[in-house]
Amino acid sequence: MNERLLQWELEDEVVYMGDVISAFDKYKPHLLSEVAKAAAITDVKTWANNDFKGDLSECTTAMIDRIETYCESNKKSAQFLAKATEGMNKYLNKEGHFSLASTINKGKTFSPHTFFDLFCSSIPEFAEIAMRLASKPSASGAAERDHKDTKFVWTKARNRLTPGKVEMLKYRYSSIRMKNRAEFDEGAQADNEFDKYWDPEDFVDPGIQTVAPPSRTMVNDIQENAFHAYIEKWEEALLTISEATDSTARFILATKYMGVVMCDEKLNEWRVVVDLEWSRKKIKGFPYGNNKGWVLVGELMPGHHDEEIADADDAEEIREPFYINEATFVDIIAAASAQTRPMIMKTAAVESSGEE
Repeated sequence: MNERLLQWELEDEVVYMGDVISAFDKYKPHLLSEVAKAAAITDVKTWANNDFKGDLSECTTAMIDRIETYCESNKKSAQFLAKATEGMNKYLNKEGHFSLASTINKGKTFSPHTFFDLFCSSIPEFAEIAMRLASKPSASGAAERDHKDTKFVWTKARNRLTPGKVEMLKYRYSSIRMKNRAEFDEGAQADNEFDKYWDPEDFVDPGIQTVAPPSRTMVNDIQENAFHAYIEKWEEALLTISEATDSTARFILATKYMGVVMCDEKLNEWRVVVDLEWSRKKIKGFPYGNNKGWVLVGELMPGHHDEEIADADDAEEIREPFYINEATFVDIIAAASAQTRPMIMKTAAVESSGEE
């Protein structure tokens, strides 16, 4: 925006232009700062169109000062400083590779960061500095949103949370909020919000996977990410770690099991895993080792048990916990064999003893 152009608009008696000029005068020191002048050099669209609006000599001087400051703060050599300045002049004067029509056309359509990243081999030293300037955020909105999320999670009543737990809760809260496209509520109470964290009408767990109809794309994806129908080494350690220890064990386990279908052939019962919960009593045997741990919550599957689901008063009546053990994997493999959805199974390796 050019102050002279604003004055011309004011002379044409544009109603709101007086307010625009007063706002421009207020923010003029920031808009015309030395960093802003240097960053103007990296505007490849004005460079390609020969439509530079500001004072080119002032902006060039500001860029040279920025190059010197960068070299000093990053302990660059004098040779780097000379090559960076030479690269800037080569770029501004459209010399060498920058004189080609194809390069100029790319400058008209590419963003500054993409442009200098593409042609960094021609002027590597200057491109390094230009990409840093082109990557500077124009506002503090992202930082402000992060501060709001921190304030929401880390209240006076919840000030004993560890930094790791705070970051985990911020990530979960902001991810679910953005997924639901919900605005931040200044009057919301963190304790009340997290009490209803797992209620489906309020939040959606990122780990939940809906059972979609089979498709060729889905088959290809599942073939690349086969389901391991056995307890893997990484999950064996997580099964007995509760969330009270600031661990994300439940969330990690949910990425594997959420949405998985099980079939008990003896009872002709079909269930889909909709959640994980902490057991109320200690569980004997492998892999729990007489400790409490995470168990799967299987819900009766629509299409197979419609009558039972319709007669149930609430979701708890059609849900049942299942230990993560060999019996559960047998039911999962049975469901996959019945082709309820295209799942590729990987079973545990068997020692060569003649037995399977």
